[in-house]
Amino acid sequence: MKRITRWSLCVLAATWGLTALAATPSVNGANIFVQPSIIDSQGETWTVVSGVIERNGARVGYSANVNLLLEYNQVFYQRNTSDGWWLWTGTVWSGTSDPRVISASDTRIGMGTEILVDSELHVWTLPADGYASMDGVRADGNYNVSVWPWPLD
Repeated sequence: MKRITRWSLCVLAATWGLTALAATPSVNGANIFVQPSIIDSQGETWTVVSGVIERNGARVGYSANVNLLLEYNQVFYQRNTSDGWWLWTGTVWSGTSDPRVISASDTRIGMGTEILVDSELHVWTLPADGYASMDGVRADGNYNVSVWPWPLD
């Protein structure tokens, strides 16, 4: 009985190990078509199928003619064949620019779809909720913001 119990524990541990390995998030800057899929921090698998973005096999909002899907600082971006860039807000794809390009010094962004990339390659956004976010996480101590960075000089 002890052998069966030890063997069962080994099989169970090995199975858990494989599951954890399969759900390891992709590295920052991961993109499709360098690799076949991207695994996000929640363990969900993102793919591009015939130019349409899918997460775990289901369409993610409206997308078409996608030729690049990029996860950058835990935010998903897509580029289409017309060279248009879009970021995933969690509910829709919103127009933006390539997040890998560092913004010019003194660049300001307004509420909505713009992004700012600082010299350390952090991606700043100012969604409609008025809370500035760095790399998809709300930056401390800000609320009801309409222009970022704040304060204006």
